[in-house]
Amino acid sequence: MKLVQLCFFSILSLVEAATLCQSSCQSLLQPYRFKGCLTTNEKSQNYVCCTSSSWAESYALCLANCAVKERLATWKSFQSTCTYALCDSHGSYDEIYSKALDSNVPSSVAASDTNPISVAVNISLAIFDSQYAYQRAAAANSRHNKIFAGLTILFWVIAVGIAAIARLYTRTLDKQKKPRGRLARWFQVNLALPTLFGNKHADAVRIRKIPLGQLPLLWQSCVIGLFWVLNLLLVVVEFDVDPKASDIMSTDSQQLLFAAKRTGVIAATLLIPTLQFAGRNSLLGAVTGWSNDTFKVFHRWTARLMALDILVHAITETIYFNSKHSYHDVIIAALNNRVGLAATVILGLIIGLSLYAFQRSWFELFITLHLVLAATFIVLLKFHIESYTYVNLFYIALVIYVLDRLLRFMRILYGNFPGHAGIHANENATQVSVRPLVPFKYKPGQYAYLYTLRFNFWQANPFSVVQSDDSYYFFVAKKFNRVTKRIHAYAVNMQTAQARVWIEGPYGISLPLDKYDNVLLLAGGIGVTAVMSYALHLHKKGSNHKVSFYWVIHDRENVNWVASQLNQISGCPFMDIHVFITSEQCSESLSKAGILRSKSLNEKSYGARLYETIEIGEDFGMTEKLVQSFSSLNVTYHTGRPNIPMIVERSIRDESGSLAVFSCGPAGLVDSARTAVVGNLEVRPDRRIDYFEDAFS
Repeated sequence: MKLVQLCFFSILSLVEAATLCQSSCQSLLQPYRFKGCLTTNEKSQNYVCCTSSSWAESYALCLANCAVKERLATWKSFQSTCTYALCDSHGSYDEIYSKALDSNVPSSVAASDTNPISVAVNISLAIFDSQYAYQRAAAANSRHNKIFAGLTILFWVIAVGIAAIARLYTRTLDKQKKPRGRLARWFQVNLALPTLFGNKHADAVRIRKIPLGQLPLLWQSCVIGLFWVLNLLLVVVEFDVDPKASDIMSTDSQQLLFAAKRTGVIAATLLIPTLQFAGRNSLLGAVTGWSNDTFKVFHRWTARLMALDILVHAITETIYFNSKHSYHDVIIAALNNRVGLAATVILGLIIGLSLYAFQRSWFELFITLHLVLAATFIVLLKFHIESYTYVNLFYIALVIYVLDRLLRFMRILYGNFPGHAGIHANENATQVSVRPLVPFKYKPGQYAYLYTLRFNFWQANPFSVVQSDDSYYFFVAKKFNRVTKRIHAYAVNMQTAQARVWIEGPYGISLPLDKYDNVLLLAGGIGVTAVMSYALHLHKKGSNHKVSFYWVIHDRENVNWVASQLNQISGCPFMDIHVFITSEQCSESLSKAGILRSKSLNEKSYGARLYETIEIGEDFGMTEKLVQSFSSLNVTYHTGRPNIPMIVERSIRDESGSLAVFSCGPAGLVDSARTAVVGNLEVRPDRRIDYFEDAFS
């Protein structure tokens, strides 16, 4: 066994030495112009084969500086590469070397000659040794770069593996939803659920009312922080600088060049997770159970780290090229680095236009520019690194990107012709019902993208699937200032109309809320669409659960969004449904009309007065669906805002059995629910309590 290992490492060292010998001689002969020299690979930085006998003789003289085994292995490689008769590769090494000894000039003389060289160039041993030392150092750094690039991928493989194991444990070994152990509960309270700073996650951090961005969760921050620290360590770890190469390149120049190459390789590697986290068809979602919010967080921070590495790469390489004056370096700078500089500028624009304030204010413009600039960056990056070995990293990332786009296109084509949808508008929202030719398998909590061909057909807007019935899929689009506003205006003008709509989906993970004894559903505004899908699912499952459903809306007309679905679940004996109306005008008008009768409750429990419907008339200005929904005796209506922390605390303290809390809605409601759950988890260690949120809506 030891003999086999010895033979293997001997062969490996011989191949490496031969490669260093070859690259050293080719680099040393690169600046000289040989008469009649044509290369077989004009794009290569080094001559692979030069159709000039003087070049072959110079090559033979240079190889004389190598050890015998290295020299013969390199010459054999030269013969297999250069098959043209003019290359003199048909002769033996000794024969070509003898011819070169008869007629040659020193390298210093050849460098000063402006005419093409027709004789062999003799490279001195001192210059060769310096070049050989540099090539050895460059090869060592190249190996390290590949290892470090692999470590960046390994980091995410480990992160995905840990998440996959945790998800597998949850789905198989924890089906009974038993109380968590002390360690699992500590992780949930201190890492999984808390935010990075304070209580804000869904709500943006603001300075003088200017939104700067959303803070990641604590566990997300830990993953991102560890990845950034790893990247920093890999970038600044000691380089293999060889002082013996000082005649060719100073130690400072070596540091700059090796740093530029390392950051370039790592940045190219980061393109893989960046595009993977941006894709809609990521298999990682099913494996890890990570939410869309988590993928967006990881996408943003890996992209920012990639931009930082590329900036360092551009700065160090620019300083290096400015310190060099050789013909080779000038050519590379002219043809390659300009493309790299353009790619750096484009990436800077992408990062700048991805600021939270710009996204929120001009989302349609942002998404269009983001896609165009990203495609431009990818094309420029390809041209910049196509002559380097790590271009394979780019192709891996490109395959991920193209595959995601192809799968998205196939999803759109699958069952979307003719792609008509029924749309109906009420006061401030549009109800959309789509019936694809081939129905897809829908699970509660999932969402889909709708392409409205009449308005911005190249863009898609995500909507939660409220309900599926008889191959129809129902969505609710609240009227905002974008495409949804134009759809609503179109539906209002046409009253009840049809539009060409394509559906892409479904996406997202369906939560196992039906596995819990108690379920607390918290919805705010249009967030009711995601919550309602779970409520309908629990309604179909039967009476093995106790469900509390709280929905906060601005005015009474919002009930129209899901009026029919609300009526379906209102008859459930195990569902406690509360609707909070926050508009002061609505409260006053209802009281003056004598429609609602006050029913006192403890304000510590609800934080608002409770009203019960006893009579409603058409003259009050309500639509028929709204009249039906307000007439339901199993739906309790409130005015004012609910006390979310008190509702969560009461659900945790007073109930028994496992509890799932799910929230979807405005940032304030979601953050309030999360904070309340975290603050009360230790109150009932005997219960299994889990918190979920839909930050996508």
